[in-house]
Amino acid sequence: MLSFVHTTARRASVVMTALVTAMSGAAAQGVATWTVSREPLLSIGGLSGDSLYELSRAESAVRLSNGDLVIANRGSFQLRWYDARGRFVRAVGRRGQGPSEFRSLQVYSGAADTVLALDHSNRRALRFAADGAYAGLDSSGVAERETWLYDRTVLARLPATADRTRLREALLRIPRGDAELVRSGLVDRGGNLWLRGQADSATFTIYDATARRVARLELPPRFELYEAVDTLLLGRYRDADGVESIQLRRLTRNSSAGSPGGASQRPRYDETEELRRHGEALGAARSALRNLLTAQELHHGRHKRYAEALADLGVFRLPDGVSVRLVAPTGNAYWLIAEVRGTRAVCVVGIGSVVPFGYVEGCG
Repeated sequence: MLSFVHTTARRASVVMTALVTAMSGAAAQGVATWTVSREPLLSIGGLSGDSLYELSRAESAVRLSNGDLVIANRGSFQLRWYDARGRFVRAVGRRGQGPSEFRSLQVYSGAADTVLALDHSNRRALRFAADGAYAGLDSSGVAERETWLYDRTVLARLPATADRTRLREALLRIPRGDAELVRSGLVDRGGNLWLRGQADSATFTIYDATARRVARLELPPRFELYEAVDTLLLGRYRDADGVESIQLRRLTRNSSAGSPGGASQRPRYDETEELRRHGEALGAARSALRNLLTAQELHHGRHKRYAEALADLGVFRLPDGVSVRLVAPTGNAYWLIAEVRGTRAVCVVGIGSVVPFGYVEGCG
């Protein structure tokens, strides 16, 4: 399973989250190029007319050993089981605070094909058997599924077998040039690190537990990766209209001798100082966004629509080092992305059902 972080926020809110990354031209030299099939082997979702096969905010999914897929469909607060051929099997859950009820929902693989449903809003993790039967609370679900590593790098949804000490050591051995802009990272069950680039969220460089470069991989357009299972990739595809499907795609792993990643280690990490600087950067980004969000609401009050250009909101003096982009604006929706030069601080906030591809709503 690959790990990732994805935290959603309410309208015009800023919620702590984080992304992780690394991609440089040097990292791609001397390593294999893995490929992903352009067409899915299995696709669940789309506009079928059958509500059991239509998805809304399906922001996580896992594959069980028998081939079943379990999808966290946040739009209906349900865990949905589909068999290896994509046929609906069962749905578990609804909105609420009782057993098998959720106020937020992410799904993770547990031991022996159990399924963990993480409910941040209710501050708990619920365990389910492979057949969907409720198996009680999981006391380690929240604490064990996310971990902070070197330099604000977040690895989340970690496999149960993940060794955090080895992951930290591997990150420290990755050449500094490769990891200068680390922004989003994933970990598979073999302990490999999948790191992706800040400017290109669809491209990964894969390192093994010794920081040896193993491969480079580019995802198909609009495909978001959730898990890697041997020669299969599980993820979410959104078409040009934002319609969601959970898909399995074929992964072809070409062999390579690999490239050592330990020639230039990153410097000793001062966590206190880094946290201080990161906090200052986030504060500057939030300050800029608060002013722009207020300006958008004022614009909407006067014109009954949101501005589609920053210039239409008047003149704003941004904090030093902060840049802001207005993305996918319409009269009814928009997204603002604030970044702070020389840092990994990124804030994404706005109004709309589909977050710009390659970003996560929130601030981290």
